[in-house]
Amino acid sequence: MKMKGFSFATKLIAGVITIQAVIVFVLLWNSARFIENSNLEVYEHSAHEIILAIADSLAPLISLDEKTALAEFLATLEESGHFEYLVVQNDHGENLASFGSIPAFSEENILDVTEPVTDETGTQLATLRAGFVTSHAELFTSDAWQGSVSIALFVVFFSALITAVVAWFYTRNLRKLREGTEAMICGDLSQKIKIESHDEVEEVAKAVNRLASHLGKSLLELSQFKDTLDNTLDCVFMFTPDTLKLIYINQGAIEQVGYTREELLNMTPVDIKPEFSERSFREVLAP
Repeated sequence: MKMKGFSFATKLIAGVITIQAVIVFVLLWNSARFIENSNLEVYEHSAHEIILAIADSLAPLISLDEKTALAEFLATLEESGHFEYLVVQNDHGENLASFGSIPAFSEENILDVTEPVTDETGTQLATLRAGFVTSHAELFTSDAWQGSVSIALFVVFFSALITAVVAWFYTRNLRKLREGTEAMICGDLSQKIKIESHDEVEEVAKAVNRLASHLGKSLLELSQFKDTLDNTLDCVFMFTPDTLKLIYINQGAIEQVGYTREELLNMTPVDIKPEFSERSFREVLAP
């Protein structure tokens, strides 16, 4: 059994949704890149601001050699969870206070920031080096991406719904046209396709109605002609020129030759007139 293809409305909806989905997700991809880059830039700027504020807070502790207070201050920073490491070194490279360990190679998830610790006169007291954990920025980017995807899915779904309604509305006349032509194919030539869309579909419907009307008249005339032939007493045979197979026999011929209609429809004129061969019969038919 031959399977039916997709309807025009289905193809229209699928095409529009596909185009919309591609456009939306291309925009999403570009937006995600922009959000990620923007977040990292903002995070880097914030990190420098934070490390500068920490350096200003450390300056009096270092100048007064408050090692205990310095260690407590760094312990508080460690508990915040925003730093992978933080090291305070003097001019000789000696650690004054620290937590965590500086990696031998740079890592993608750590933002390394260095800031000098100076007193009020601008004299450098030490160097502060901190490793910020960038997972916080990545988490924000992930949340923004998920939010954007949710919005995109809603837009695609809403667009698909609108497209389906519009496609159903504009293809309703095509469905009427199909139903009408199917009824005509089944023999109901009195079926009239009523479409008032004031467009090409209405013109097609009118043309189909005219064709059905003309075909109905032709079939009526053919039926009347057949009735006339059937009622005549003369023999009337019709056959195809290539195979000579009989395709019509009137009632007068059936009564005179003594065969049934079914038998005659499987015969040729040569079968009825044995004095002719096929070749001689075709010579008679030749112009």
